[in-house]
Amino acid sequence: MKKNEAINLNNRAVLEEEKEANDPEFLKKVKREKWEAKKKELDEELKFKGINEKKMYLNQPALKYENHEFEKKKKQEVFGWNGYIYR
Repeated sequence: MKKNEAINLNNRAVLEEEKEANDPEFLKKVKREKWEAKKKELDEELKFKGINEKKMYLNQPALKYENHEFEKKKKQEVFGWNGYIYR
């Protein structure tokens, strides 16, 4: 009985892999599902905190500032064979 169950699960997995391989829009669907789940989670968090969607910036000011500072501190790319930056 366990062997039959394993065979059935394997067959289902094979069929799903074939669908993924044959569907050119599969990655877009997966990304969209993840995006919708993340948006739903964020909406629930904002509703719990009592923040309106228009004032979502109240939820993440420090994180946004940290990311902005990180972007400023990135090293500049080096161009040329001698390591000089040409502008």
